[in-house]
Amino acid sequence: MTAPEQWLPVVGWEGLYEVSDQGHVRSLDRLITPRSGKRPYLRRGRVLRSDFPSARYRVVQFHAEGVKIMRYVHALVLEAFDGPCPEGEEARHGVAGQLDDSLGNLCWGTRGENERDKVRDGTHNFARRTHCPRRHRLVAPNLVADTTGYGYRGCLSCARARAYVGWWRRHRGVVLDLQAESDRRYAQIMGEEAAA
Repeated sequence: MTAPEQWLPVVGWEGLYEVSDQGHVRSLDRLITPRSGKRPYLRRGRVLRSDFPSARYRVVQFHAEGVKIMRYVHALVLEAFDGPCPEGEEARHGVAGQLDDSLGNLCWGTRGENERDKVRDGTHNFARRTHCPRRHRLVAPNLVADTTGYGYRGCLSCARARAYVGWWRRHRGVVLDLQAESDRRYAQIMGEEAAA
């Protein structure tokens, strides 16, 4: 049996909106007083629709006294159930992915941890790259070692070719063709792998 959904006030919007541990956001019943002098009326609360404007994270829009603001649902859940965001940290999604805003899939973490999560989930731009700009395949052994922890996938043959061509230009004044040199090094690197 699943636990019942728990609701807490949205931080900064207490009395107007609530967020649940399952990632739902709802407005509360409230009395609306129109500016035109008409009679006040009761606006019933409802569960808000969450949109995906960036196709990455769910957001909701809040309205109160002429103010409209968009907020990420995952941040609302964490702020309500886990407290304010610690200094230097941001919201992280777990293995269930970035569309699951339930409390069990969220935590605060550093930017580096968040980037490693993206690599794990296959959503990081560098992790999805299959070829470098010069069309060399980004597979071992043609990969530059990632020292940043951000999932960088660089082309080893292009990196070596840039260093080689740059040395000849600086020290000898000779301009070499970077594309040809990187292609030669790519064939050499991949040929060594095929021979092994």
